[in-house]
Formats: sequence, C-alpha cells, structure tokens
Amino acid sequence: MDNNIIKYRKLEKYLNTLEFRKIRIGSLLAQTFELNYYNPCNKSMKNLIRIFKYIFYLFFPKDSNPIESNYIFTKLISRFHFNELMDPLIIHYLEHSTILCNENSFDAVLLKKYPIDQRVIRFSQTINNTRNDIPEILSIFLKSSRLLLKNKDRLKLSKEELIFFLAQLLIQLRSVSFWHNYFSKSITKPKCIITEFDRNSVSSALVLSARNYNITTITLTHGVICDYGFTPLLADFIFCWGKFQQNQLIDQGVSSKRILITGNPMIKLFKQNNTSTSELIVCFAISPEILNRSMIGIFISAIEKFQQITGMIKLHPTLHKKDYSWINELSPKVILKDYTEISNSELFMKIDLLLIHQSGIANEALASGIPVVVIEPGGVDSVSELQEELINSAGCRVAYNGEGLASVFSDFVADPELFKIRVKTKSRRYLESLFETTGEESIQAMIAGINRLTA
Repeated sequence: MDNNIIKYRKLEKYLNTLEFRKIRIGSLLAQTFELNYYNPCNKSMKNLIRIFKYIFYLFFPKDSNPIESNYIFTKLISRFHFNELMDPLIIHYLEHSTILCNENSFDAVLLKKYPIDQRVIRFSQTINNTRNDIPEILSIFLKSSRLLLKNKDRLKLSKEELIFFLAQLLIQLRSVSFWHNYFSKSITKPKCIITEFDRNSVSSALVLSARNYNITTITLTHGVICDYGFTPLLADFIFCWGKFQQNQLIDQGVSSKRILITGNPMIKLFKQNNTSTSELIVCFAISPEILNRSMIGIFISAIEKFQQITGMIKLHPTLHKKDYSWINELSPKVILKDYTEISNSELFMKIDLLLIHQSGIANEALASGIPVVVIEPGGVDSVSELQEELINSAGCRVAYNGEGLASVFSDFVADPELFKIRVKTKSRRYLESLFETTGEESIQAMIAGINRLTA
C-alpha cells in the first residue's frame, strides 16, 4: 500500500481520539485527507487567512429552519454520471424529501420539470454554527491544533498540510453544529439519509450527525473502489455494484451485513460507434493524478506515429480545462473535452478506443463495447488492483511506456473490429461479476433497498 495512504489512515485514527458532539474528528475530515493525497496542498498563506476568516465567522451564528421530510439526499455538482446515479432516486422520493445541493447541482431541464427548489438546502447554509457551540468549536480547534503540532514530525505532516487540515476542520465543525441544530428542531426526524459518497466533505458532517439521532444512513457507490477513498465506511450501509465490489469492501474491513448489492444505474446500453479504418478516435480519460502530464506526453507521442488516429482527452469532473490548455501546444491532433462538453454516452458514440490509468469509466466503456487500454508508466510493480482486474479478467491491453502504447495502437489500426471482438469476448464474465444489474433494473433495486432499510 502507498506510504501516503498509510500516513493519512493513521492520521484519521489519530484524530479520532477527539470528538465534537459525539463525532470523531478524524472521520469528519475524511475527504480532506483524500483530497490532499491526490492533490497535495501548497498554499499555506491562503489557508492561514481562511482560518482567521472562519474563526471570525464563528461569532455570527445562524439558526437552521428544518424542512420536514422523510429523506435527505445529497447531490454534488451536475456531473453526468452522478446525475444518472441520484436523480432517479430523488424524483421517486421527491414529495417526501429534502435535497442538500448547490445552485449548479441540477440540470436545467430537470429543474423545469420538477419543483426541486422548494425542498433544497444549499451547501453554504450548512456552514453555520449555533451560538451555544462557539466555545466547544474553539476548544476542539485548539486541541486539534496542539495535537497536530506536537506530533507533526511523527505524523510526517508538512506545514502546508497542517494549515490546510485546520482550515477544513473549522468548516466541518460548523457544519456539525448546523446539523445538530437542524435535527434537534425537526418535528419529524428523517427516516434516511442517502448520499453519493459518505466520506465527502459535504456529506460527512450530515451522515455522522444523523447517527446521533438514530437516522439510517446509506452511501451509494459512485465509482471504482480503490485502496483509498471509500473506507472506513461512515454510513450505516453501502449499496455496491456487484460481487466484485462486495468482496473489495469486505477485504477493506466492511461487514457484509452493511453491504447491499444493487447494481449500477449509470450503465446503460449505449449506441456504439461504427468503426471506420479511415479515421480512428482514441480517447484518454484522465483522473486527478500527479502523473497526468507525463502520461499525456506518452499518449501524444504514440498517436503522432499514426495518421489514421485522432486523439481526444476527456478531463475528470474535478479537473479544469484552463489548467490543461498546454495540451493544444503539444499536438494539433488532440481534442480536449471537459465533463460539461460531452457525456459518457456521447463519448462512446464517437470514440473507437479508450485509454485509462485509474478510472471507473473503463467499466462503462467495456459495457458499451469500447475496447480499453490501461497505461501504467510505473511499470509492472505499480499495477493496482483495478488495473490488474482490467488486464487479467477483462482482457484489456496494457502499456508501460510510449513504445508499448504505439505497439497497441499498431495492432488496433491493423484490424479494429477484431480488436473489439477479442476484448468484448474476454470482458463478458468480468462485467457480469462487476454489475449485478444495470440501468432501470438497478434503480428499482436501490429503491427496494431503501424501503426495506427504512421500513
């Protein structure tokens, strides 16, 4: 396991010795550690200013006004795959629900069709503590600061990390205060909280606070389960895609009693692209990785060797197009798209081959008949569990450098249809293990699971 994963898991356990309103501080900050793992913070002065600002805001408390409902759903920004995950559930339970979201969480067409605005709590509203909690928030903040400063070297924390974590802690403590006030004032307590991701910084305070009021909490599985991200589980239950993910969660310490297999509603029967040997489009779907620049260089150097290939790079929803404008300077053969410009279903209609490093989009592509190639510049010893399954079980090709990738492209260009057929044949059993059900059938399985757990 990666040393940084070990470091942040240790830090999470270490901070769990402190509590605010019976909520463990390490669990509360779960996604803060994960985000810093993928994108290390290097702006200490900016976060130091944020600390002073958040302390100042502490002294301007606001009380919450609960919306009486049976269910609370969280919904992050309007990402194509997250829409397909949460929207059907929100619509089904809409008359009895409250939705924690932001102004850009819902598609405009959906907002016209359903009266969602009457049942919305904005993210910004939840970062409001009550007056009674001011002394305790300050006390926990000071205790956390002393604990981290005293053990900074032993925990291998940089100055930037320390300040970033403390800035985020102030936000999260205020959010806990909000939800405690919200639930204590609710005439009828919600029966259930459903979130895309319980360890998300928006959801963790909500999920952990609900536990104090005996409210059932459920987290859905929004992507592939890697070594770091989904566990330790904060919610009472998790809905996963199939037996493969169930085994992964059990291996990471989650009790089988807390896992329900409900399939993946994001997987649908997409219309497939008709391959033309005159022009082949190869897409590299990139995740928030430090190695992106070097991997993009490998990708571009390989496609430059083939006149028939046009390259495309699809950015992960957390990445900004302006930060990758340098790609256009490297090659005119590469098209750059972010998540607002093309959905996964539209992508699979346009491309002939998908290249990934660590991304769950590989599974959607395989289910749509699009061959997938794994790139791992770290070599054989760096292959992750996800990559290993794609290579060994799904029959995906792997490239460790530019020469290897060019070799894969050469085989693909020689006979695209044969390349597709081979991957499709090998991946069938893998997909059956990964996805118990898909599409509408999966939505109905999730609804049945929610109804059973809240009966």
